Amino acid sequence: MGDFNETNDLIHSATNTQVVDPVDLPDTTYVNASWLLYMRQAEELNAKAQVLGATIKEQQEHISFINDIISEMNNCTDQKTNGLNLANHQNLQEMLEKARQLGVKLPEKEKLEFDSLERDRLLENLHLAVDNWTKDNRNKVQTLEIYLKALDRILMLAKEAAKNNRTIGSAANAGMKGG
Repeated sequence: MGDFNETNDLIHSATNTQVVDPVDLPDTTYVNASWLLYMRQAEELNAKAQVLGATIKEQQEHISFINDIISEMNNCTDQKTNGLNLANHQNLQEMLEKARQLGVKLPEKEKLEFDSLERDRLLENLHLAVDNWTKDNRNKVQTLEIYLKALDRILMLAKEAAKNNRTIGSAANAGMKGG
């Protein structure tokens, strides 16, 4: 095929092309139109896959961040009471506020002292958020795999259409030369 920019130009033109009845087209144009259609489908699937991949990556970052909070909470836990006092841990307070903004259900931010039971509930809420994002990501990864398999199939069809286009073009040229 041509260079990358030429392919992108063809894909762009395919997205702005009016539908034509294939019966009205010569064979080589029909095959080329098939290739353009496959490339348009590939472009759409690729865009969906990129958006989904970015969402998965973002959620993975959220999971990692929440795991960092859990680790920090464990480091800041009073060994005698198993409680947690955030008054001297500004970094952890900020991390919990960010977790709140991400949608994790946490107590009001004014609360700085947690007894053992409250600390355990706080940890449980963090774990629940991680579990929910993990399950959601699992579903999104399955959808992404479906998109990528479909994209692979479409690209194989486009490659076959391009091959057929070259075959038809070669046969037409041979016929014109009297071969």
